Order: sequence, then C-alpha cells, then structure tokens
Amino acid sequence: MSCFTKLLTVIIIGSGGSHELRKSNESDMKVLVVGGAGYVGGALTDELLKKKYRVRVYDSLLYEEAFRKPVDFVYGDIRDREKLMAHLKWADVVIW
Repeated sequence: MSCFTKLLTVIIIGSGGSHELRKSNESDMKVLVVGGAGYVGGALTDELLKKKYRVRVYDSLLYEEAFRKPVDFVYGDIRDREKLMAHLKWADVVIW
C-alpha cells in the first residue's frame, strides 16, 4: 500500500460521512480535491481515479499554467466562498 493510498484511506474514513471503503460504493462517492492541481493534490487525484471515485478538482492554478488530468476541473479561489460552497455541497468527501 502506497503512502498516498494510506493517506487517502485515513481521509475518507475520518470524513465523518456514512460512506465505507467498499468496491461497490467507490464509483458513487464524489470527492472534491481542493488544491488538486498541486503536487500532493495531483498525486491524490491520480489515486482516486485509479479507484474509480468521481473526482472534482477545485484550484486557482497559482503555480501551474493549466490542468490536464481527465477530471472535472473548477478554476476558483478558496476566498470565493459562494463559488466554493456549491462544490462543497456536491461532494461526499472533501480533501483540502
């Protein structure tokens, strides 16, 4: 088990939600990765995609020029509370 998989397991189990890590539910779980275009967020996004989670990345691309992963991407700043709130409501789990 990679360190990212261990971290992902801890984050999802510790989310306080009713979801369990079961193969049948993984494709139904919606995961928002805030800052998913960065190094760590990008690696976590890759692990989530391998496990067939529904992933959405929210990022301001402060240190990147573009986002090229095959996931739902939202260009946004965390200080824009109204915009961020809609995506937080969409997600079952948020990785910040």
